[in-house]
Parts: sequence; structure tokens; C-alpha cells
Amino acid sequence: MKKNDYIIVAILVGLMFVWMKFFPILEQKYFPRPEQPASPVATTNTDAPADAPSNVSPATLVETVP
Repeated sequence: MKKNDYIIVAILVGLMFVWMKFFPILEQKYFPRPEQPASPVATTNTDAPADAPSNVSPATLVETVP
């Protein structure tokens, strides 16, 4: 490879780093993403008793009174 080839590769690598640094900033400025609703940290089923096995649905745990 000639010296000019190394210069071209160095310029391309530098442009790649500049693109990776500034593109997310420009994207956030000119194309803002809509706010995502905050997801709950733990999705627990509050209808099921605490001692219920996890593989049984809450509908089968309801006591039927005659």
C-alpha cells in the first residue's frame, strides 16, 4: 500500500468516529423520540395469594361456595 492509502484510511476512520460521536446528538435534537411510559419494575399478579404456586392460574384458586 502507498502512503496515500494510509492517509485515506485514517481519514475514513476519523470520520467514522466523528459520525458515531455526533449523530446520536443530532438525531435526538432534530428527531426526538416520543416519551415511553414508565414500565413497572415488577409485574406481579396481585389477585393471586402469596402462597399460590406460580403455575396455577388465579381463576382455579377461587373457592366455590355452594
